[in-house]
Amino acid sequence: MAANRRPIRLFLSGSLATCPVSGGHLKALERGAPLAGEIRIRDRNYARALVLRRFRAQGGGTANFIVRLGWTALQLTNPASKPFDLISYLQCLPPGWSPH
Repeated sequence: MAANRRPIRLFLSGSLATCPVSGGHLKALERGAPLAGEIRIRDRNYARALVLRRFRAQGGGTANFIVRLGWTALQLTNPASKPFDLISYLQCLPPGWSPH
């Protein structure tokens, strides 16, 4: 990040049930542990399992992330540690279901 730029945190409030945003404010971001319930958006440089696992642990398991990544950046596995085939999974969704 350029020396003259400071990261900021955007706080929004509203209802997830009805989706309107009822308020918000910006705050300078001091690097540190994520807040409970925080969602951070990061670029592909952060798409590393160790970095994402550490972020979740620092947030007490309640912080989330959205990370842009390439198709082969992460090795997906199921709970039994077997390879997870995302395309096959999506093709087998019941009628009327679709990924977000």
